[in-house]
Amino acid sequence: MITIHVSATHGIIVTGTSRDQHNLLGSRRHGGLGLRWSDRIEHHGRHGAWYEPHSRNRHPRDHRARVTEIATALQAAGLPTTIDEQTSAPTHPSRHADRQPYWISQARAAEHLQQHHRDPRATLRRLDRLRERLRRIQRELTGQAHPQLVERDGHIVLNDDGTPLLRWQPATGDYRDRLLTEQARLSARIAYWDDIVAQAAADGVKIWRPADFTVGDFALYLGTWYEVLRVNAKSLTIPTGPLEVGRRLLRRSENVDHAGHPSHAMRRLPYAEIQGRMSSAEAATRFPPEPAG
Repeated sequence: MITIHVSATHGIIVTGTSRDQHNLLGSRRHGGLGLRWSDRIEHHGRHGAWYEPHSRNRHPRDHRARVTEIATALQAAGLPTTIDEQTSAPTHPSRHADRQPYWISQARAAEHLQQHHRDPRATLRRLDRLRERLRRIQRELTGQAHPQLVERDGHIVLNDDGTPLLRWQPATGDYRDRLLTEQARLSARIAYWDDIVAQAAADGVKIWRPADFTVGDFALYLGTWYEVLRVNAKSLTIPTGPLEVGRRLLRRSENVDHAGHPSHAMRRLPYAEIQGRMSSAEAATRFPPEPAG
């Protein structure tokens, strides 16, 4: 059975065929349907399928005429054909690692889970990047990304506090449709990687969260325990300074600058980078504070 898969992310992909059917499916110059063959497309563990060039990142309804053309030609050739517009489309790898589709084989999902077990921080960093891209898309949709000054009678309108009044310009037309497609794709990818994190957590892989820390605790990063100065939604605030490298533990009270003067310099440590936690009581026992002076 030949299946024509249609999705916003992958465009049109035809499976259940082989490269040998190039006379029917290949170049239009040779009487074919104008599809192209790729060995990189994976479906049910098998590699290789025909696809429609430049059909990705468009709504499936935009492809209905083309899908009908392909299905009619296949059926006229005596080949049973079905159309699949669900999210079971095969994997079509991108040349860019951060644009991998979220419809993947069970084997690939198992591989991702093993990778997360080995290095959960890499998965969390990936999720942070995906969520930041999704936030940018959402700002584009609402118009927050490109606010416009409000003018009246040739003058900029001000708020009561004296700041300029801004008006959002939400995305419209084809641009809005493309943003919505990308928003759906990113949301699905985030959900997929969230599932990987949840599965790993159920297997005992520790994922650090704000609830794990209180001010005064210590967080391990690259071999150094840092005092927690503030617990934030996405990171911890820790002391930093030129002499922190190589120290086993860094308290704010012991932090100094190049000249040896007390330093109050701080920085953010993302939860994805944290490698361990120690309470203040445990730190006092293992690493007694240095004597003053």
